[in-house]
Amino acid sequence: MKKIVFLIIASLLVLGVVLPGCDGAAAVPTIKFAILGPMDQIQGTHMMMGAEMAADEINDSTGKITSGTTEFEVELVEVDTDEIDAPSGAADIVYDALVSDDPHVCIGGFRTEAVSTYIDDIMDAEKLYFIAGAATYSLLSPVGYEDPGYKYVFRGTPFNDVFLVNNCYLMFAMVGKGIQDAMGYTGTPTGTPPYYVSWSNKVKVALLAESLTWAESMRASAKKIIGGYGPFFGWEMATDTAHPDGEWLVTDTESYVNVQTKLNEIKDAGAQVIFSILSGPVGLTFGKAMGAVGVPAIVVGINVEAQDPGFWLGTEWETGKFGANYQITMATWAPNVTQTPSTAAFLAAFATKYGGLFPVYTASSYDMIYTIKKAIEATNAATWDAVTETTTLDYDAVIAWLENLDNAQVISTGRAGYYPVWDGSTTGKWSSAPGATLPALNATQLADLYAPGMYAIPGVGSYNFTMPPYTGHDLIYGPRTDPNDPETGWMTGLAFQWVNGVQKGVWPKDGYDVKIGGAQLPLSTTISRAVSGLSWSNNLTYPGIIDFVIPQEYIDEWTP
Repeated sequence: MKKIVFLIIASLLVLGVVLPGCDGAAAVPTIKFAILGPMDQIQGTHMMMGAEMAADEINDSTGKITSGTTEFEVELVEVDTDEIDAPSGAADIVYDALVSDDPHVCIGGFRTEAVSTYIDDIMDAEKLYFIAGAATYSLLSPVGYEDPGYKYVFRGTPFNDVFLVNNCYLMFAMVGKGIQDAMGYTGTPTGTPPYYVSWSNKVKVALLAESLTWAESMRASAKKIIGGYGPFFGWEMATDTAHPDGEWLVTDTESYVNVQTKLNEIKDAGAQVIFSILSGPVGLTFGKAMGAVGVPAIVVGINVEAQDPGFWLGTEWETGKFGANYQITMATWAPNVTQTPSTAAFLAAFATKYGGLFPVYTASSYDMIYTIKKAIEATNAATWDAVTETTTLDYDAVIAWLENLDNAQVISTGRAGYYPVWDGSTTGKWSSAPGATLPALNATQLADLYAPGMYAIPGVGSYNFTMPPYTGHDLIYGPRTDPNDPETGWMTGLAFQWVNGVQKGVWPKDGYDVKIGGAQLPLSTTISRAVSGLSWSNNLTYPGIIDFVIPQEYIDEWTP
């Protein structure tokens, strides 16, 4: 029904345009982008900032977006979805924007609970949509790619939650190994089931996560990897009577007092690491409470708020004392870390335009607009009708260009390509569903994505894809075969640590990857195969990455 309404309204809009330019001036041809996000929160404001920066650069340039003989400007429509505070109302807001503004492209969508309510409306309107915030893999196709509407949907940032989990474990493994080295914990092969390694001490880990949809698979996986497999690697969950599985949950707007209470419980449980899964405003509350409670634990994982340079000052819990210190978060960029030839220029331009600000990941809207510009220009997909003053976009041409791996763009964060669509017949196994037979990419598709051995799963043929089913158009994830050449790999992400008010890039970092006990594979490869099926061997370090810090006062607290 909504699709019919869209078509009727679109027809009325066209019929209502009688004369070009009521004031006598000819209209400027534009490609209209709707930016969808919580504009009163950093996630939405940075999404808009990235888009504004791209629009200003393109519109100030000589060529703008050139299709055929016509030059098009970028027109932005800001759509405040309010999806952190009121996700249930986001669908009506987006629907109204689709009807009243009739954009050609939608970029955004932060909270999974909200995006899942309006993604169908965007597809029904047959608009190109780049998700720029929500990571849940099933958003790209909860019912399967058989729904033709999914051809319009691509992942813009970040790569999906399965790969976010993978990164978090690789970051965590680095921290766990660092603590073992600092504390002199040793593992001795025993040959005795079930773990075949006897550890002098185990690193204690608490899981702190938002009770939201996007975090569910990460939480389940964390308990499986850290709690289930952890004893082999020398880890164990920090527990108490109320939290026997080592997991503490918070809402994304949890109160300061409640977060302090939970951190006191984590402290009493003896945690040396807090594995964080936080995307909303609670991340700032958590950062401040860490200082007030004084938990001697390294925080590592996801905390979107911690990506903001203002996070440091926002965590001041006592004059001159900041809870952010030593916290590690996954990020899209890190100061002074170079991922591609365009990284430094993007960060410098963003800082110049926005008074020294450092972007959070949703500012990747900048790269999305440039990618769409490239697709339109390469295919001459945009046409302008001077009589009705309307732009028409050939979506099939743009989508086909985006799906062609030869057109993968090296942007500020890596090489951006999109997973191919399932061929409709090849099946295989995915590590999170043991024994299940699921849609998979075929050997030819895989060979186009990864070097031989990168997708090998022990005991499973190479025809098995390495991620969940139905994720065509997701960002391709995986390290480079040549660390210095972004063309030899895909998206990897990175992590930084707050150290005395400065964001220091600390991951990916080589040097910690070892074989545990009698294992045949290095630590990171073992974890990555278990989580995503990819054989990630941690030998990649970007220029500007340094060693992470374990403060001496933590070591003193951990020493018996």
